Amino acid sequence: MRPLDRCPGMTPPIGQIRQMQRARSDGTNPCRKPPAQPPRSFCLVEQRRRFTELRAALRTVTPKVLTQTLRDMARDGLILRHDFAENPPHVEYELTDLGRSLIVVIDAARAWGDERLNELIAARNR
Repeated sequence: MRPLDRCPGMTPPIGQIRQMQRARSDGTNPCRKPPAQPPRSFCLVEQRRRFTELRAALRTVTPKVLTQTLRDMARDGLILRHDFAENPPHVEYELTDLGRSLIVVIDAARAWGDERLNELIAARNR
């Protein structure tokens, strides 16, 4: 799993950063496991997601931080929030066209990080 595979645009949790720091000199990390599903399947790229689905995919992010981030993204026009007044009530989120336009930029930043991960770790350890 690449460092940011769980969700594009999300910062890796501190535990994952520590794993990257312990990476072998050949760039592999024995702590990493392959993703059970394609990484974007947990996120909003392909379809709407409920809050609980996002929370499960980003289990190291607290519900409070996830809620605030989703609210900020909705305020900025990156996602849409859909409230369902059913029993039980639930909320779903989906990317807007503006939010989708960022995917290319985020993927480019992830690719850059993947290519230069060892350099970044070496610089941090100096």
